[in-house]
Amino acid sequence: MVDAPSGAALIRPSAGLTPVAPLLSFALPHSRSGRGPLSLRRCFPSSGSPVPVKEPSIKRENQTETKGDDMKTEIKEKLEQLAIKKSIPFCYSCYRQAPTGRCKTCGSDDLMREMPGVGCEWGTDWIIREILSTELTPVNTEEAFEESVRQCYPETVTVAWMEMDTVSVAKEMDPVSWNVAKAEWESQEADEGNIISFDHGSSYYWTSDLEAL
Repeated sequence: MVDAPSGAALIRPSAGLTPVAPLLSFALPHSRSGRGPLSLRRCFPSSGSPVPVKEPSIKRENQTETKGDDMKTEIKEKLEQLAIKKSIPFCYSCYRQAPTGRCKTCGSDDLMREMPGVGCEWGTDWIIREILSTELTPVNTEEAFEESVRQCYPETVTVAWMEMDTVSVAKEMDPVSWNVAKAEWESQEADEGNIISFDHGSSYYWTSDLEAL
């Protein structure tokens, strides 16, 4: 049995319990002054300076722009300039044109744009949509993709003793695969800048037609 050091207070244990204080006083290191064991507060401080945690740095990669992105930006700027040329500043409050960019009646420069014979509205997006719908024809992506397939594969395919059209067989035998391949073709053509969409892929226009405006 280990004797408790001198000066340690003995506590009468309750039935079935081991006295804790003598064990703690014996186990804790003693101070150099010989005044007994160091306090728990000094050995294990209740509070202290928080350990700084370095947050992992997030590596931000620059988004790579495709040729199609650059082409779309250039075409969009050209269409905006064309929309301005095809429209006239319009003061809706006075309901009159303001060609100089400021209404001669009220002096306001917060103006709509009027497209003669069409209407007037804020901004130029609606004018661009009008130009696209009246002066250009959207790409028939189904026909264009079929033509691309015909250029890549033989015109006909032999099934048993029958000579059949390759495109027709592909579309009828696996329409899901055909649509997936068509979507990939559209994406590739857009990335290369051959076709451009202004409505998130619902319709496309040939870049060459847009440049000719």
